[in-house]
Amino acid sequence: MLAPTMNMLDLIALKGLGVAYSALPIAFVIYVLLLMHSRAKDSPAADDTQLGIKTVAAMIAIVATGLFAVGFQAFLHVILTFDDFGTRIKAALPNVVFGGLGVVAAGFVLFPRTNAEQYPKAKRLTAGMVALVAGGAMLPLLAMFLDRLLNWPSWNEVAGALSAAVVSVAIFGAAFNVLGRLSGINMKADGPGMGQGIEAGNAMQVAAVPQPAAAQPSYPAQPAMPDPGQYPPQGYPAQGQYPQGQYPQPPQGQGQVPPGWNTPGG
Repeated sequence: MLAPTMNMLDLIALKGLGVAYSALPIAFVIYVLLLMHSRAKDSPAADDTQLGIKTVAAMIAIVATGLFAVGFQAFLHVILTFDDFGTRIKAALPNVVFGGLGVVAAGFVLFPRTNAEQYPKAKRLTAGMVALVAGGAMLPLLAMFLDRLLNWPSWNEVAGALSAAVVSVAIFGAAFNVLGRLSGINMKADGPGMGQGIEAGNAMQVAAVPQPAAAQPSYPAQPAMPDPGQYPPQGYPAQGQYPQGQYPQPPQGQGQVPPGWNTPGG
């Protein structure tokens, strides 16, 4: 029982060492690219004197990401199968813990202490290398998972392919998002065509709002009609001012009696 356990631990350790050794040529490429960029004519990074330390931070970030990927894939595999749970969890946790700490240290401790904010090319190259490797492995791992799913040799093999595919997709997505933000791309913006849709929707909402009616032309106020209670018309005495039995006669030239007046015997 001891020999298989040691073999499994050695396998995970060898994977971690393989990740570290594979990061050496990547770090060399990053340093060469930074050096060429700083030596270019009229380069904005001509005064950058921290190429070496930023290359070290980039290598730590790449190695830590690889260690985290190896450990997290093993951790997911154990969670999905529960096969030899305790031993395999103990074997996966060191890579998960120190890989995650390495990523955090490189991103939030090492790079911020350099001039990476002023000259961010090293950070872009680091995120680009991680996205390149994870993206290159993502499609083959997804194809392998589909092959295992269709043929179904065993749940252990299907779970192994699934965990590897999930880890590759997650790391590629995170690295690509960081690379996009460092490249000045708004990764939260809507895709092509969505902007026009939003603008069209806003235009429809504006059109749906009732517009105020056109102002009607104002006309001068018409004189108010006299109140019937104000009769008799102007020029006639008010009722009650005549002696009893005497009534005024209608005005000459008018053949009608003003409304509200009674003639004798009426």
